[in-house]
Amino acid sequence: MNPAYPDLIYNGVVLCLNLQLIILGVFKILSKEKRNTMIGLFSTFLGLGFIYNLYWHLFKDSLFFSALLAGYKSFFFAPLIYLYMSLIKTRKNANRHILYHLITPTFLFVSYIIIKFIFKDFYLKFYKEIVYSVIFIHSIIYSFYLCIGTALFKNIGTLLKPQIKKRYLFFYYGLIIYCLQGYIKEIIEFLFSIHYSPETYFIISRYITKPLGMIYKLYVIFFLLIESHKLKTFLFGKRIFNNAEITINKSDIQSFLNDKLIAQKLFKDLNYNIQNDLKLNNISEKHFKFYLKKEYNMTIKEYINTLRIKEFKALLSNQENDKYDITSISILAGFKSKATFYRVFKDMEGITPKNYKKTID
Repeated sequence: MNPAYPDLIYNGVVLCLNLQLIILGVFKILSKEKRNTMIGLFSTFLGLGFIYNLYWHLFKDSLFFSALLAGYKSFFFAPLIYLYMSLIKTRKNANRHILYHLITPTFLFVSYIIIKFIFKDFYLKFYKEIVYSVIFIHSIIYSFYLCIGTALFKNIGTLLKPQIKKRYLFFYYGLIIYCLQGYIKEIIEFLFSIHYSPETYFIISRYITKPLGMIYKLYVIFFLLIESHKLKTFLFGKRIFNNAEITINKSDIQSFLNDKLIAQKLFKDLNYNIQNDLKLNNISEKHFKFYLKKEYNMTIKEYINTLRIKEFKALLSNQENDKYDITSISILAGFKSKATFYRVFKDMEGITPKNYKKTID
């Protein structure tokens, strides 16, 4: 065990916390959903870091374990949390958005590993300078994400319920400020040559730094548990989005309805699958359902049937279709089943299709 971590009780407690972080992180990653992958990677990296530090004497000379467990994965923390928050809003270019925020920390992480293991002599000779350069870079990264957080929550704030927004704000800023203050403290100590006696360092570490670290990790675990679907539903209700307003993809949804579904009359295709079409157009089905409910007080099925009934009435009034019977025209409008068509028409129009036909003859 690393001699720098002599407190067995503390090590045991924190080891349990970090194992929980790793387990929760892996479960999030395995969900294969982009947002969950971001928070899952953050949680896993956070947990692995302590394990590496605890058993540093075993892993320090191993390229594999250094790359797997250490290598300043803290470069990724702020970008991953930012991505977890920003991906609340459905994006057409989600992969590019993720790449944009992860390319810099990936470059820094790989560069550090290369310098440490490929250029060992250089690394040992300039160890102190490299360490403080890394700390300085961390402070720049975290300061950057601290600043752009304002724009982030302005962008997604109206999409969330107030209690969810507060929790996300606290988690985002709490994480960044907690990490940033640690890096700034080390920079100040370096610039002003502040040195602590072993006794003072022990007191600061034992009664301030380590307890804060434990509280921080406990909160991350709590946040991850809250973010699990079942617990989140129990505590906050089924919908975390603000029911008063929805701006997510509103213009995209309107364009999809007007320019594709209605203009191209896709609903007339008997095999039309709107769920697949929504995916192809990068529109969340959840947000699409919410939009229809808010704007038309309809489900997807009800909205499609409304378009089909309207089309049926237009076809029926066209004299060129006098050669077709009612059932044939309903098929042309997109209805597969005669029984379904008659039921839907009666529910919407209040009369049967036959009686309606008589009113226009």
